[in-house]
Amino acid sequence: MNNAGNISTIKARLSANPEPAVYVLFALQPLLNILSYWTARTGGGNTLTLLLRFGVLAVVVLAGFLLSGRKRLWIFGGAACGLFWLCHMAVCASVGYEDRISDLTNFVRVLQMPLFTCCFVVFLRRKPALLRTMERALILNFWLISAGVLLSVVTGTSAMTYSYNQYGIMGWAANSNAQSAILSALTPVAVLYACRRERLPLLILTTAAGFLQLYFLGTRLAFGAILVTAAGAILTMILTKKFTIPRAAVLLAGVILCVAAVRLSPMYLNQHTYNSEMDLKQGWEAGIYEKAKQEAEEELTSDPETDSGRIEADQKALQYIYEFYAPKICARFGTERVMEAYGYTRDVRTITAARPQKVLYCRLLMEEYPFAAKLFGTELSRMTYDGEIFDVENDFPGIFFLYGAVGLAAMAGFLLYFVWRVLRCLIRDFRRYFTMRAAAAGMAFCLLMAYCVFTAGVLRRPEASFYLSAVLALIWRLSGRDYVDEGAEQ
Repeated sequence: MNNAGNISTIKARLSANPEPAVYVLFALQPLLNILSYWTARTGGGNTLTLLLRFGVLAVVVLAGFLLSGRKRLWIFGGAACGLFWLCHMAVCASVGYEDRISDLTNFVRVLQMPLFTCCFVVFLRRKPALLRTMERALILNFWLISAGVLLSVVTGTSAMTYSYNQYGIMGWAANSNAQSAILSALTPVAVLYACRRERLPLLILTTAAGFLQLYFLGTRLAFGAILVTAAGAILTMILTKKFTIPRAAVLLAGVILCVAAVRLSPMYLNQHTYNSEMDLKQGWEAGIYEKAKQEAEEELTSDPETDSGRIEADQKALQYIYEFYAPKICARFGTERVMEAYGYTRDVRTITAARPQKVLYCRLLMEEYPFAAKLFGTELSRMTYDGEIFDVENDFPGIFFLYGAVGLAAMAGFLLYFVWRVLRCLIRDFRRYFTMRAAAAGMAFCLLMAYCVFTAGVLRRPEASFYLSAVLALIWRLSGRDYVDEGAEQ
């Protein structure tokens, strides 16, 4: 009886006034990012922040479970995840498990997003007014991150987006793609909130803060987020009949300034440097290939003037090119296997491109596993060879290689459920459901999905996946049958 009474007391306290806890939970996210940056910079690693994040996750999940009126679904979901993990472990053990702890830690990182989402949905189900609280908490985080970036610049301690050439400013953050994803998602929420409040100075300040940070971050997706935010906000104002020339002028001015200065942006400078380096490497390739071919002809046992001799010389020269530009992947899987996978191309840009090379590594790795790996994935630790990490830099392929078709289907199904809710309510009653608040959540979701497709900065990065959870929970509430827009000032 005492345990039942204690649980009831906890539930009552959680239900009575959850708003402060929500603000604290959200504000912890940028603070943990800053702590992670400084511990990494001082050589402390990420163990402390990882434990803190897992601790926060455990507390929120416990609260969600206690407050949920559908505990059987939670138990069923937990059992399904446990069964999947056992299958994944069995596949990994079949070829020799290298690091179970690291693999499990990464799995929890991926689970964080759906777990937080389910908890937020429980909270919103019990207290729908938390919608406003969560929205304001997102805006609070936008300004906390902005303040952190400003302080990092003033103190000269900002991390560079591209550390090898010192381009881009991302503040006190440890991962450029995650930081870019976070700001890309928060900017439309903050901008459309300012539009709803009908305060032009607030819109000017918000637009300047958001667009400047995205501009100086220097990623292509961040620059794209500027265009999406401005175009989306103007279109939303038109469709919701809230359009005013001053607000549109502020947004257009921000876009025009960023586009006009694009050649000075870290994004353009980094891309220009990369293209120049690739052109230089391709120029080297021709000389290296010819020299390697000459050396190969001298070592031939057959006449180099015959067709078989020329083919043998070309093959040896090509092997040299691959071993020169992709030495580790060739050492791991064999040069011939890598050349065949690349279609025997001599294009240096193709051979050295980091993202496709990592995908190729993981594809070749999966071929060494039994067929069940295609269903339940491979081990994270095996994606590192000779100190180089080949974990793919795109979320959805990453989920597939780590957790197979079953894991990818589960993640895709979870995300598509919210897409289905949005489409259902817009088809049913567009005027009712398409509000400025809903449009902000929709833009944030679309931008985060773009990061999932083109980077590994969301689904497997706890600092960014938290915001996807919040956005999905907002979408769940905004697409509910009983939802009624509570007005711009709410």
